[in-house]
Amino acid sequence: MRIKIGKLLLTRTHFLFLVIGSLAFAINLIFFSIFNTFLPAYLSSFFCFFVAVTFNFFMHGIFLWKVPPSFNRFYLFISGYSIGLLLNVLFIYFFVSFFSSALYAQVIGGSLGVVFNFFSSKFSYTGKIAGKIKD
Repeated sequence: MRIKIGKLLLTRTHFLFLVIGSLAFAINLIFFSIFNTFLPAYLSSFFCFFVAVTFNFFMHGIFLWKVPPSFNRFYLFISGYSIGLLLNVLFIYFFVSFFSSALYAQVIGGSLGVVFNFFSSKFSYTGKIAGKIKD
């Protein structure tokens, strides 16, 4: 199934990835706010990242890849998403000075992280990075 959003044509898998990711982002912000009431911001950010990634892991297994969770998949998933986070942070660290606003660097770094995370999720559940996605 293909979903058309404006001129952008997405597969069902890509659409679900974006929906689940958007929900995880909201969860991330909610838990950041909760944790930040009693923890410093850097610790709150660390803990809410793992809450959101855990949510992503289970939702991807249930709705995106339709594969049951396992410890090995969770380890691969967390590892991949941690690398995606690191790529985002490194991009911002090295390239923020090239932009008029740090927000622009965050958008580009975050977008690179999202693309990496899609392939990381796919590999965690299917064992493949490339190949046609069956919708």
